[in-house]
Amino acid sequence: MRSIKSGNLYIKKRTFPEWLMFLIFFTPFTLAFFTELIGGMGFVKFIIDVSLIVALAILITKSISQSKGLYAVSRDVLPFLILVCVFLVYTFIVYLCNYESPFYYLWGVRNNFRFYLAFFVFIAFLCEEEVLRFFEILDFLFWVHVVICFIQFFFFDIEQDYLGGIFGAQKGCNGYLIVFMSVIVTRSILRFMNGTENTFNCFMKCGASLLVAALAELKFYFFLFIFILVLSAIFTSFSFRKVIIIVAGSIFLMIAYTILVAFFDMFDGFLSFEYLWNSITRTNYASKDDMGRLTAIPTISRLFLTTPAQQLFGMGLGNCDTSTIDIFNTEFYVNYVDLHYSVFSISFLFLETGAFGLIMYTLFFILCFAFTFKKFKKNMGNRFFNQMAMIISILSVIMMVYNSSLRTEAGYMYFFILALPFIESGRAGVDNLKKSNI
Repeated sequence: MRSIKSGNLYIKKRTFPEWLMFLIFFTPFTLAFFTELIGGMGFVKFIIDVSLIVALAILITKSISQSKGLYAVSRDVLPFLILVCVFLVYTFIVYLCNYESPFYYLWGVRNNFRFYLAFFVFIAFLCEEEVLRFFEILDFLFWVHVVICFIQFFFFDIEQDYLGGIFGAQKGCNGYLIVFMSVIVTRSILRFMNGTENTFNCFMKCGASLLVAALAELKFYFFLFIFILVLSAIFTSFSFRKVIIIVAGSIFLMIAYTILVAFFDMFDGFLSFEYLWNSITRTNYASKDDMGRLTAIPTISRLFLTTPAQQLFGMGLGNCDTSTIDIFNTEFYVNYVDLHYSVFSISFLFLETGAFGLIMYTLFFILCFAFTFKKFKKNMGNRFFNQMAMIISILSVIMMVYNSSLRTEAGYMYFFILALPFIESGRAGVDNLKKSNI
């Protein structure tokens, strides 16, 4: 990305691949506008898919044209590429043994592997300047989101699972909300502890996110906020700022807790460890006939994957998936949607890819943490990017159990953060593209 100065105005000029990265990352923020306000424009989300395919084509074309070998793949990134390729080959072989429809498998690949592709193209085509610009836009969108949430709640009586702010007002839209706010707050708290964000901005973001969580009845976000505070404290040096934000964060939590209880008094006492443990371990999620978060795997093993081989390999990627497009909507989903297995990533993955697939999926986040922690300890790369990626890699594993938001377009936000420590690996590729005027 280049900046051209005209008086006091800076006009951002992006390369074509950088515009593709922009579309991939920010299109999810427009989906509610096109699908709910305008209506009938659900196809907009496929702009991301097209952008990913075009970016991949550019990546492959450049790798072929360069004599040094695989384009934009460093020693740090190569293990991730190998893992993803092994996972893809694994799902293909398993699917040959559980064949139902080529459309099911293609849809399964699309829904699960698009985020890995985004991870790699973010690394290849983004530079620190563009990343910082993305964060500036995210901060602006956050306040737009907060204002919309207040309007939805106080003027239109939209609350709980339907309160999504910039992400709309459909049931379950707050899955996007929790991912977005966790990214904003993680960045803000880390910057405050590192001394690069002022007290007012940090406190406003933390307080606003907790207030929105209270209005949306997002009880889990309260625990997630505590995780973010603790992890940020672990990965930053000791300072008086750290004490301030921990104390202030605790006060914000209590205020938001009081507000939530005032509107939804049935949840009084939910910040206790007992409530958290009961919520995680309860047998059912929304009805007496479905499955809970930690009971999903035993339930699936009892009902569907009844043999050791099935438990290891699953029913085939895509064979339990769903879509508004008929050719991608599986018979299994139609028959067993009431079990709510699709609500959690962990149950969805286990059902389709088995224990091996679940392990490989989780291993990606473990590798992200391990490689980023190594960079962090050796003071390699951007220290702040390393800190953010370490925290988000841990939150990604937590989100696997909590819901299925990382299967939705919201997942691009987390995979963007996970890519940040490795963007230098792709910087040469960006420079080459600029020289080629692509």
